[in-house]
Amino acid sequence: MQTWAKRGIQTALMTGGMLAVGAGIASAEQCADRPCTPLGGGVDVPIDIGNNVVGTPQGSKAAPEIHRDINTDQVAHALPSALQAPAGRLTAPLAGAAEPTGRHALRPMHQQDGGDTFRGNRASADLVIPVQVENNAIGLLGNAEANGDSQQSAAAYHPVDTDGGHGVLTGNVLQFVGAVPLQVTGNALAVGGNAGTHSHSSQDTTSGGGVTTGGDRGVLAGNVLAGQAALPVQADGNAAGVLGNAHSDSTSESSAHAPGALSTSGDQATLSGNALGLPVGTPLGVNGNAIGAGGNAKSHSDTEAEAIAGSTVPNKFGLPSYVRTSGDHSTLSGNGGELPLSGPAELDGNALSAVGNALARGSAEKHTDAGGGVDTSGVGSTGSGSTIEGPVAVPVQAFGNGGSVIGNADSGFDNVTHSSAGGNTFTNGDHSVLSAEGVNVPPAGAVDVFGNAGSVLGNAGGRGSNTTSATTGGYTGTTGNDATGSGNVISTPLAPPVEGYGLAGAVAGTADAQGVETDKDIHSGNGKVNTNDDGGTLSSNIVGGAVAMPVQAFGDAAGWIANVRGRGTNNTTTTAGGDTEAKGTRGSGSGNILYGSLAQPAQLFGVASSTVGTADAAALNNTAAEAGGNSTTDGFGGAGSGNVANPAVAGATQAFGDALAWFGLARGVAGNATDSYAGGNASTSGDHGALSGNLASPAVLSFGQVFGDTVSALGVGGAFGEDGTHAAAGGNNDTSGRGGALSGNILNAPVASEVPQAYGDALAVGGIGQATGYDDNLGQVGGRNTTEGPYRSLSGLIGYAPANPAVEIFDVPIQVLGRALTHGEDRDHIGIGDETPHLDLPPTGDGLGPADLPTFAALQQGRHARAARPIGITLPAPDLPPLPAPTATPFSERSGAHALDDEPTQELPVIGGQGAQLSGMHVDPSGAGLDRYSGLAPSPAAPPVDPGTLLGSLRDRIRGIQLPRA
Repeated sequence: MQTWAKRGIQTALMTGGMLAVGAGIASAEQCADRPCTPLGGGVDVPIDIGNNVVGTPQGSKAAPEIHRDINTDQVAHALPSALQAPAGRLTAPLAGAAEPTGRHALRPMHQQDGGDTFRGNRASADLVIPVQVENNAIGLLGNAEANGDSQQSAAAYHPVDTDGGHGVLTGNVLQFVGAVPLQVTGNALAVGGNAGTHSHSSQDTTSGGGVTTGGDRGVLAGNVLAGQAALPVQADGNAAGVLGNAHSDSTSESSAHAPGALSTSGDQATLSGNALGLPVGTPLGVNGNAIGAGGNAKSHSDTEAEAIAGSTVPNKFGLPSYVRTSGDHSTLSGNGGELPLSGPAELDGNALSAVGNALARGSAEKHTDAGGGVDTSGVGSTGSGSTIEGPVAVPVQAFGNGGSVIGNADSGFDNVTHSSAGGNTFTNGDHSVLSAEGVNVPPAGAVDVFGNAGSVLGNAGGRGSNTTSATTGGYTGTTGNDATGSGNVISTPLAPPVEGYGLAGAVAGTADAQGVETDKDIHSGNGKVNTNDDGGTLSSNIVGGAVAMPVQAFGDAAGWIANVRGRGTNNTTTTAGGDTEAKGTRGSGSGNILYGSLAQPAQLFGVASSTVGTADAAALNNTAAEAGGNSTTDGFGGAGSGNVANPAVAGATQAFGDALAWFGLARGVAGNATDSYAGGNASTSGDHGALSGNLASPAVLSFGQVFGDTVSALGVGGAFGEDGTHAAAGGNNDTSGRGGALSGNILNAPVASEVPQAYGDALAVGGIGQATGYDDNLGQVGGRNTTEGPYRSLSGLIGYAPANPAVEIFDVPIQVLGRALTHGEDRDHIGIGDETPHLDLPPTGDGLGPADLPTFAALQQGRHARAARPIGITLPAPDLPPLPAPTATPFSERSGAHALDDEPTQELPVIGGQGAQLSGMHVDPSGAGLDRYSGLAPSPAAPPVDPGTLLGSLRDRIRGIQLPRA
């Protein structure tokens, strides 16, 4: 078996070895006895396979071990000399062709690197692929146990240093480096037997090398295309029992580094000094999962992974850059770009059972980074010095989920992930044509599924906590002074995390889920967009848009002939883009800004639905979404310059704290604190200009929220939702058109839309429904409009068209052969433009005095001081009988760092009691908690509520509450 394994690996590498030989791999110092080739690199595969145990009916057997290093040099040297001969025949004609003789002899071409036939062109591929397969156990109709501690490290560093200056088709580089460690440790598989492991393993892998070349005064010289891949692959600490029993206890670490920065130049050149980097830092993992299929499986896994691709060096400003080049006084040269990818793809700590039992506990920590920014220049050039910044940071993770089909599954997992990609971009296109353009597309997000539970004819539990950040891009700066079609920027930051956690679902079973979003921070386009023009034509314009839209479902529960409970807490911040600044003074068609912003969380939380069963859902939401920022430019003395169009939409689309009971019992409770901001102030000038300095600022404030509503059909439903959303779209507009024509005008159309808003409503058909909803939103759309100019030349005009469509349905009971009890309050404060804010109150409300109206200056100033604005609800810690615990699970012990049974629980109020009688509603005016369902007694209507004491500081209270962590 050992010989077969060796030969198999050698055969897999044979093709690469033959290619290496056939191409005559050699570096400059290896060319003494044969012509140099532009090829370099190799593949290195260190192998550590050991301490693996197989259990059979004849006893426990140790699998063969392999400890050796296989690489392409070894394969090449082992080949028969007959296979190496063709290399000489292939390269000999090239050597002869390099020096023509006779009357056709040409003047010898310049040779880089002291006589390099290939004129400094290089192609290099370096891969380091360590293989670590240790401490695994397989019980195949027998018993197997493996215990061990293993370490492995491998490194290779091969930078490329060449030059193509003053040459034709010289100094170009094609490079790929990869660090790809493969780790398979601490796994237990039982098939008709027993398997157990206790393992600690670590890997450290480096494969890299930067690129340094140049193409100054060259043609097709000094161009670079390079990729760095850091891809640690882990399959550790998994347990699977198939008609057997398996347990694993594992700690593992794996790091992969693929360093290297790209440096070149193409000054006074043609088609030279262009560079594109493709760094990838992505851990791939399947760790700490437990699968019981006709058997029992238990896993405990703590995993760490790191993937770093690319590195940076200081640019001309002393700031870090991954790609450095320049194309001054050149044609189609010095363009630079990076397309980095960062973020793990992991499946960790999940439990799955099918006619069996599965238990998973553990944690994971991942850190990834790729790229680091671009720095170039295209002064006095044509089609040069432009940048492409396309970083992507999107972790994809599923952990702490439990699923069962005729079985028991229970999981608990803590996750921490930090991912970043890209960086700042700088360029200069002064006195140029179609140069120094910037394209910036930096999506950042996360796809996370954790702490969920689902069962069919079984019992399932899922617990998960998550701390994740993803950041892309940075500052984008360019100029286009006295240029034509230069220094323009396209920027489209996008921050759309997609998540589902704390979700419980069951069909004829039991599911208990809890997800805690400890801290989610998503930042796309982490900086300002700044372009500058003075006296340019069609230069220094900014076009794009920013979107911050978290899409999340958490703390929901749905069951059919089942008992389900979902818990979720959310702390998420999403930011897309920032301020935009341009300048188009004395220019033509320059310094204009067209930049839209959208901040619109889409969320479903604390919603319960039950059909012939019980469903209990509770959630706390603390979300911030911010897109775009202030827009500043100047069109003084320009033609068609310094104009701004900055449409902005902010608000929230949410359903929370709702209950749907169909022949069952359902309760949904939720508290919501959402901040949503889009766009900002706009400032410009069109003085002494023509068609310059105009502002168009359509802004929309959109609230589409359904909360605290109940629908009951021959069931019992109770809902509570309290909303505290702060939102602002657009801002103040300032310009001027003095001495101008068709300049300094403002078109502003602020719209505040509350369609639909439904809360505190109940529909009962042959059942009982209670609903309570409190709407306490604070919003501002648009702002002050300021301009001046001679109206006879159509300057300094203001077009203002505000609108406030609102459809709010609250405190509406509808009952058909049932009982519907409702209580809803509207305490919205919405400001439109520079008008006095209006306050919506229910028809039967007592109203608020003028002193109760807010000051919207604080709202505008609070964009970056979110924590300083208190508003919210208190969720209590009352007694809630737990759902029936799985009785068949063999894992009664709950000790250690991940023991869930030892954790303090903080439950939410239960609907009714033993008889599930839901009638009447008592609201505690002390505000000590949301014991809305205590002291239930028959009553035709809800008693009076004191809003002043009931509604406290929503955000302060929500931040102070945490549901139990996994």
